[in-house]
Amino acid sequence: DDGICDDVDECIGAYDDCGVCNGTNEDKDDCGVCYGNNADKDECGVCFGDGVDADDDGVCDDVDECVGDYDPCGICNGDGTWCLTASITLGAATTTSLEVLYDSPLNIGGFQFNISGANVAGGSGGAAEANGFQVSAGGGTVLGFAFDGSVVPAGSGVLTNLAIEPFGVQSCISDVVLSDDDGDQFGTEGANCVDIPLPNEINLGSATDGTVEVYYSSLDPIGGFQFSISGANVTGGSGGAAGDAGFTVSTDGTIVLGLSFAGNSIDPGAGLLTVLDIDITDFNGCLSDIVVSSPYAEELDFSGNGCSDFPCSDDDQDALCDNVDPCIGIYDCNDTCVDIAYLSWVGDGFCDATGYGDNTPGYGLNFLCEEYNFDLGDCDSYLDCTDVYFGDSAEDSCGVCNGDNYCAEVGCPDGYVADCSGEIECAPASWIGDGYCDGEEQQFGYDLTCYENDGGDCVSVTIGDSCGDGAGVIDCNEQCVSTWYVDAWLGDAWCDSMFNCSEWNFDNGDCSSRSDQTVAEAKVYSKDHPMF
Repeated sequence: DDGICDDVDECIGAYDDCGVCNGTNEDKDDCGVCYGNNADKDECGVCFGDGVDADDDGVCDDVDECVGDYDPCGICNGDGTWCLTASITLGAATTTSLEVLYDSPLNIGGFQFNISGANVAGGSGGAAEANGFQVSAGGGTVLGFAFDGSVVPAGSGVLTNLAIEPFGVQSCISDVVLSDDDGDQFGTEGANCVDIPLPNEINLGSATDGTVEVYYSSLDPIGGFQFSISGANVTGGSGGAAGDAGFTVSTDGTIVLGLSFAGNSIDPGAGLLTVLDIDITDFNGCLSDIVVSSPYAEELDFSGNGCSDFPCSDDDQDALCDNVDPCIGIYDCNDTCVDIAYLSWVGDGFCDATGYGDNTPGYGLNFLCEEYNFDLGDCDSYLDCTDVYFGDSAEDSCGVCNGDNYCAEVGCPDGYVADCSGEIECAPASWIGDGYCDGEEQQFGYDLTCYENDGGDCVSVTIGDSCGDGAGVIDCNEQCVSTWYVDAWLGDAWCDSMFNCSEWNFDNGDCSSRSDQTVAEAKVYSKDHPMF
């Protein structure tokens, strides 16, 4: 029915879209183009589209999770190294150091890990320090990185050396975290443990006014311990590993004994053994005579004789701790303990010779001895002609020491007077009224009683009487002392020997209630109030 006779009709039927007689359009491609061979499809398979599939994986790049290839680690276009692992392990160990080793296929941009069995003080050396890393530590955690972004190159060797204070016999590394030069974390393996070669020893630690620490390290369990300590009186002990193990720590003051009545023991390790309560007696203390036993009562080979400085005050700088010093100050020549400030009296121009001899001058103290260089000359005016302090030797009127005044017939020179015996001897005029009686018995070689009883020297005195023209009184030693001492010292609760007699009511009761050995440093002598 196409209006063409069949004998001349080129197609008795119908043409399909591609011009094939009685065809089925099978020559069309997916885009409906005859004989197009899908040439109108884009790289994503979309007809007449503009999509791209650069990696030819049949997924358009705009929805493709990886435009490229995955490496063995599952990283798109990766180099296959991310899933490689590094090992961080412990190497050689001593009692003070711990070696950390590394083996890494990647650059290390930072690291962190934990250490057991020891406290870590820091790290140094190794590849970390060589590449500018800062290694810090707190307790058992170690952290290393470089502020300028430097890395430890891929390789193996010593990463760092840790300074440690062990408290266990074994140290382990754990919780290792590594990052590469991009800051990405990568895997690790090979964590291990090493033995710490602890010595068997006991030593002293730091001390306070009333305590001292005792430290130990041991590869063996401890069933008991004993040692001696110098420089202090030990009154007890507590705490530390001994306390944790239920040990009883006892002492006789010098020897310390620790044991458990329940049979407990202290585990191998290191740290604080106990804290001793002490009364300090010296500037330092030391351990000795250390004996340590196992839980089976076997003696262990232990050492340690460490010493520790003790906080001992020495205000008078006499190399004695003040708390055991019988005199915090100085002793004068009479062994009287006084404040060190009284050293200012030596060489001050006043003779300090109280108690040097009978009725020798002074102000309550005696510095007339070799230790104080004989009061630095303050008493030289009392030297006799033989250079004896308060001696009896004297020059005669002729200037001869211990002479016989053979030239007395010419009269006595200035400064001398004829004695009263009729022997025509010349005596120093200064002896009249000098406090010493030159009487008829001539106990000092002259009789000067004709000079108003030797200027009053030969007038008998009565304890308690006034003297010194009313400025003094006669004390129990029959010496004339300033009335100031009566007002200040009598009945002041301190026993004063100068008033310790019945005439002065035994220092108004002070000497009946207190020992006259009371340390004298609390008494204040004064050169404003002399002892005549």
